[in-house]
Amino acid sequence: MNASRAELLSLALGEVDLETFAARNGVSPGEAAAMRDLFVEGLKAGAGRAPRTSRWARWGLVSALVASAAFAQLVVFQPDTPALASAVNANFTQLKTWLETKVGPVSSAGVTASSVTTPSLTATTATVNGTLSATNYLPPYGDWSALSGFGAGGAGIVNDNNVYKRLMLVGNTAAGLGARQVQVYDDLTVSGKLRVVGSGGNTLHNCRVHGASNSYNAVCSSSEVAISGGGTCPFNGDSNTFAVSVPWNSGANAPASENTMPDSWRTECLIWGSNGSRPAPTTSYAVCCQQ
Repeated sequence: MNASRAELLSLALGEVDLETFAARNGVSPGEAAAMRDLFVEGLKAGAGRAPRTSRWARWGLVSALVASAAFAQLVVFQPDTPALASAVNANFTQLKTWLETKVGPVSSAGVTASSVTTPSLTATTATVNGTLSATNYLPPYGDWSALSGFGAGGAGIVNDNNVYKRLMLVGNTAAGLGARQVQVYDDLTVSGKLRVVGSGGNTLHNCRVHGASNSYNAVCSSSEVAISGGGTCPFNGDSNTFAVSVPWNSGANAPASENTMPDSWRTECLIWGSNGSRPAPTTSYAVCCQQ
């Protein structure tokens, strides 16, 4: 079909939408859009060939078409043709609209975007107020001693290569205990060596000492597991020595193994004297940590 010039002009100016135009002329919306674009391109070409007086009028029409919401794209200026202020302003307006759609108001110093896709992003300082999701986090080297500040409560993650030369996970002081705190709520598996350093003794936090006199076993509470222990052997004029000092499972009545979690610490003494070798009661204790 051949739509009239008036119909095409109405479509290009946004006076009629694509669906209505397509229905009236028996074409698809895609075909209607192609017809509109060809019509406007024809107007542009005609403006370049027309006499000077009519050329201004035609360029004014083209500028109005381009500035309309139905045909939002930049005006392409041709050599040796006038650049109307309306067309130039329409270009700037469209560029501003596209820019603000991606990064927020141009009057703002910050950038607001719902998503950013880039192969590489380098930021001297970045603040994330929401959720930060990353497939991999690869922190560069940083100097712990040169940092001027940390997160709330003194928290931070630093890949130090100067003073401590460690990947440092630093907690915060929100609990009001003075020192920074870090807590792990789920199962923690350490594949390498585990070292505990610092002051405060050798008893781990949340551990308790259980003792027993004249008994082989110092038994933990039901919610605890024995992780260390020891004892003393009595001295009654006879020489004595430890025969056994091991973690134990009181229910299985056997040394703890992979299948029997230790719930006590067992100690036994051997006393040598006039009666020969004989086992003797001992004072034992176990340091037990809650599971």
